[in-house]
Amino acid sequence: MEMMYAAAGIFVGLFGIINPVGNILIFISLTENFTRAEKIEVIKKTIGVATGVLFVFGLVGNYIFSIFGITIPAFRIAGGILIFSIGFDML
Repeated sequence: MEMMYAAAGIFVGLFGIINPVGNILIFISLTENFTRAEKIEVIKKTIGVATGVLFVFGLVGNYIFSIFGITIPAFRIAGGILIFSIGFDML
């Protein structure tokens, strides 16, 4: 049961990071002059690259952090500050 909760948490996190709903309009605007076959090819390449990047950073992300001396709490704090500053600018 704990594994289901962990998988759900990972899915929700990735869904928020990837933001497929918000990226639909960007995809449509960038590929408006493409044929259906070209759009499908772009989708396949995009999914492949995104999956590759997620797997690489999922496997070696901790090693990259340790090389630069970054801890997970420090990364969370920096991310929170960044999100706060973006949100504050949007006000």
